[in-house]
Amino acid sequence: MAVDLTDPGVLRDPRPTLERLGAEGPLVRARLPILGRVWLATDDATCRAVLKAPETFVRDPAHAGGPSLRRVFWWLPPFVRPLLNNPSQMDGADHRRLRGLVGHAFARAEMEDLRPELVRIADGLLDDMAGKARVDLVTAYARPLPVRAICLLLGLREQDHAKAARDSAP
Repeated sequence: MAVDLTDPGVLRDPRPTLERLGAEGPLVRARLPILGRVWLATDDATCRAVLKAPETFVRDPAHAGGPSLRRVFWWLPPFVRPLLNNPSQMDGADHRRLRGLVGHAFARAEMEDLRPELVRIADGLLDDMAGKARVDLVTAYARPLPVRAICLLLGLREQDHAKAARDSAP
């Protein structure tokens, strides 16, 4: 199935495309721009099963007989290539090692301790939108909330959050 996730119509309203994919089944073979042929999991249960089956599904195609991510994305500028070396792109022992280093920060108890501050941040972003006739929800809420949550997790001072947001902007 051909899927163009960069199509303006899909970006405006992804529901028809997602419904079409879901109707094909829980695991659909598709062709994506740049990546080529991939498998797409179309429901929560399948996503969880895929993520928990490292012996069957890999993130780096080199572990399945294909070219490594570095070879696939040879054309990336040198300053972007380090992004390929992150836990979300790793398999096996490398993934477990890095996940172990940061896993404690994402434990339920740690997240519960941060809840009041995260709620304060979310409420503040919503308050900033109050009274405005039009708001770009992505710019005003969907981008800054996770950036500020990550800043909080990293222990950055609040006055540094704006700089982190600017540095992480697309």
